[in-house]
Amino acid sequence: MRKLLKAVHNFFLLFGINVSFVKKKSSIEPISHNTEEGMEAFWANDENRKIWLASEYVSFYDKLIDVLQSENVIADSQKWADVGCGSGRLLHFLSNKYPNSTGKGYEFSASAIAISQKRIPSFTFHKHDIYLPVNEQFDAVFCTEVLEHLLYPSKALNNILKMAKPNGTVVLSVPNGRLDDFEGHINFWSPE
Repeated sequence: MRKLLKAVHNFFLLFGINVSFVKKKSSIEPISHNTEEGMEAFWANDENRKIWLASEYVSFYDKLIDVLQSENVIADSQKWADVGCGSGRLLHFLSNKYPNSTGKGYEFSASAIAISQKRIPSFTFHKHDIYLPVNEQFDAVFCTEVLEHLLYPSKALNNILKMAKPNGTVVLSVPNGRLDDFEGHINFWSPE
């Protein structure tokens, strides 16, 4: 690898461009960050609770809901699940737009569940390991910005798919791995 980097460096030098490769020191170790204990520590931190109020997240969920509406994926009086719901932000947005629907959030951080339950008392939230099946089916199952945190995403995905009713929908999202630089992620998938 070192020889390859040196060759790239020397190639660019031919054009008068000095390219330096700097390894950034990570303050987060992804495996321990994504454990139950790591997520408890994350959600117990008041500063981390505030990130879900950031304009980029609000914009993300607004755009997601617009797409879901335009594709007739969601409607009022449906039953939804959000797997890896974190602090319940997606279900919060959905409950405001569709007050007659019901929702369940699944998360393995008790701290995040407490935030969610306080934010949306009409929905229920369950402490759950994503690698274990849920014996209930839903009109729509959401798993947004979760799979990149998992050591075994395909195992989790199999459980998520089983949660959708026969004519139900599963909605998944992950960050663009080519642009994602969050040190706490384990997987980085590109659009390809």
